[in-house]
Amino acid sequence: MERRNGKAKRTAGYTILIVPKDDRTTMSLDLSPGRLRLLKIAAVVLGVHVLAGFVLYAVSARLYQRNHELEWNNRLLTQQAKRVEQVAAQFAELERSDRRIRALLGLQKDVGLPIAPKGTSPGSEALPPVGHYSSTSSGASEPIPVGPQELNYLMDRPSSFHFLLRNIPTLLPVEGYLTADYAVELDAARPHYGIDIAAKKGTVVRAAGDGLIVFANWTVDLGNLVIIYHGDGLFSYYGHNERILKPIRTWVRKGEPIAILGSSGRSSGPHLHFEIWKDGQPQDPKQYLLAFAAQAKAKAQVGSDVGKQGL
Repeated sequence: MERRNGKAKRTAGYTILIVPKDDRTTMSLDLSPGRLRLLKIAAVVLGVHVLAGFVLYAVSARLYQRNHELEWNNRLLTQQAKRVEQVAAQFAELERSDRRIRALLGLQKDVGLPIAPKGTSPGSEALPPVGHYSSTSSGASEPIPVGPQELNYLMDRPSSFHFLLRNIPTLLPVEGYLTADYAVELDAARPHYGIDIAAKKGTVVRAAGDGLIVFANWTVDLGNLVIIYHGDGLFSYYGHNERILKPIRTWVRKGEPIAILGSSGRSSGPHLHFEIWKDGQPQDPKQYLLAFAAQAKAKAQVGSDVGKQGL
């Protein structure tokens, strides 16, 4: 700056000198106020672009990460939706089974439910009286032993029918004595839709075949009752249990413990009331249980031998 007449006078612009180290000519660059303003504007614009680039990069990286998370969550939701559909289908099948069982038991869906007595399965709801069961049969004669001899014969033969058709209820649920037979004749005063096998209280009751437990609850007539669905319209019933070991919707294997034998419900003593139903119709359990088939075969063989000796 120069002073003239006592007043300061600004020098217009700047001059940049470029001095080389060798003998080349020194160069100068004059920067007028206008050029300086342009340089400042250019620097600001460049800085803004650089800053915007960093911001956009950070935002893009975040969006990419978020998009990746959304894709992953979408895959999980798709898998969960498929699982929900499967569960819904299973519950629909259980609902259909429940309606069939209620139809067999003569129950209505919206009825008052009595309080279940102590000893019933935890978390289960009590059911109203079951009217068509009877634990005794006027046609029952002397107790027929159905015990270790027959059962062991079957259990010791892994190639038997038990393991060829696991879902068919062919296994004797408990060892004991047949005290009441299957009797559903038209002239029967009190139809008996199954068989009664007397045994010691506390004996383990086993599943007669593979299947899904669709009922595990208290009923007035049969006490603690377990019902297993074996597929193809086939059900097996286990009544008068002291205690239920498996909850509803449990898949059980043939021979797996499902209850403890007792005398719950309308019962005169410890025994198992066992039924088999097919397509809504009661079946004679002896036609399914191989223990009775083996027993009948043995009796037939003895009769044949006696006949031959008589000849």
